[in-house]
Amino acid sequence: MPPRYAFWTILIDHKPTAFRAREQAELLPTLAQLRRTNKDVILKWFARGRLWDSPEQEREVRTRPAVVPERRTREWRPGGAHKDPRARFQKVNSVAYCAQAVAEEAQSLAAGASPKREAPPPFSIEDVRGHIHRNAEALRGAGHGDLAGSLERLNLEELYRDLEQLEQRLTAIEEKMIARARSSASEEALFEARRTLDQELKPYRGKMSAEQLATLERQFLDRKVIESAGLPRLSLFYLAVQ
Repeated sequence: MPPRYAFWTILIDHKPTAFRAREQAELLPTLAQLRRTNKDVILKWFARGRLWDSPEQEREVRTRPAVVPERRTREWRPGGAHKDPRARFQKVNSVAYCAQAVAEEAQSLAAGASPKREAPPPFSIEDVRGHIHRNAEALRGAGHGDLAGSLERLNLEELYRDLEQLEQRLTAIEEKMIARARSSASEEALFEARRTLDQELKPYRGKMSAEQLATLERQFLDRKVIESAGLPRLSLFYLAVQ
């Protein structure tokens, strides 16, 4: 089963699809097939609430050192070597000088440190709040008032600081929603979805592993069930590609 919070995914006309996988190679056959009938089909890496060209790009931004501004003490002067003219009168072997030198060295090390900087969130908290509000209204309108309430009770002020945790909460609610939609779907609707799936995957059944096929089947059927029931997609992924 592919990861829920970081994965490769296919976009068609810059819109999300249900095709997701941990490994890029798992989606390449599907990508090739889709490109036969669609001009704008791309593969992207989704992580930490936004789309990336690759896991390496996401990792590079996540670990990029912050720019440390120049630290200016009282002894700073424009130009020159920035040396305190009184320094030449200090006794190198004095206890006071040694203590001062150690303190200054520690300060220099602290100033020269390169803390890791998190990339800024891909959308504002107001964007996330709007996404949650729209989905809660859609769920309430579809008769899932309890799930709408679960969305509205999310502490966005806190969860916005950790989008991965927010994505986990949204996925848990979405899984309940999908399970209900499946149980209430008619046999005819499920049959049509399965028949369409078999037609689309037929050219690749001999080229993909059983695990890959099972993953694509589940994602495809989930998408069809959600679309038939008129339910929203809760993942931040669908906010990232709007």
